[in-house]
Amino acid sequence: MPAKATQVPSQNFSLGTTITLAAGHLLNDFYYNFLPILLPIIMPKLGLSLTMSGLLIMVYAITSNLLQPFFGFLFDRWNLGKFLLLPVIPFGAVCMTMIHWVDSQAMLFLIIALVGLSVSSYHPLGSSIVAHTTPGEKLGSVMSYYIAGGNAGYALAPFVVVLFLAVYPTTMLPWLTIPAFLFALLCAKKKLHRNPDTGSDTASGTHRRDSKE
Repeated sequence: MPAKATQVPSQNFSLGTTITLAAGHLLNDFYYNFLPILLPIIMPKLGLSLTMSGLLIMVYAITSNLLQPFFGFLFDRWNLGKFLLLPVIPFGAVCMTMIHWVDSQAMLFLIIALVGLSVSSYHPLGSSIVAHTTPGEKLGSVMSYYIAGGNAGYALAPFVVVLFLAVYPTTMLPWLTIPAFLFALLCAKKKLHRNPDTGSDTASGTHRRDSKE
């Protein structure tokens, strides 16, 4: 008979895990949307032309969006998720908020590409954990909360950054990384990075084949 995927029992579902991962998605897309607000500050400082600014946005889009399937493949093929879940959002946050100290266009492109890779890696990682820790009858609603978290973070970024820079200089931006590190600590406390569904173990764990004939 056809193989069947094992469903996550409803009693094993954790609302706390959903909230944590949605908060991670919020922070991930929150830091991602810093660039449009910071770009008008960066352009005169580094002498970026409109052409180079457009190229920068293109690099950002490629690394943060088009590479997501590549990271998804890596997480399916090798158990890399458990190594990336804790540092990925703090890494992207630190890179983005250190942009004041970037002193060349080459360094700016490198920093932006690194932020993009950080953003790109969290999306398949977080969604895979959501999918494999949620029972089938709750998957649609839980995944919608996870996605809404990212949308909220994306929408919140301009408001927060503009208000922050109205009071503080760009040298103070690293203070905005505090939520990212708190998220990593929360994941560590909940041991989400040890979840077998953060990597290739998922294929042999949650999706076990039913051997009944």
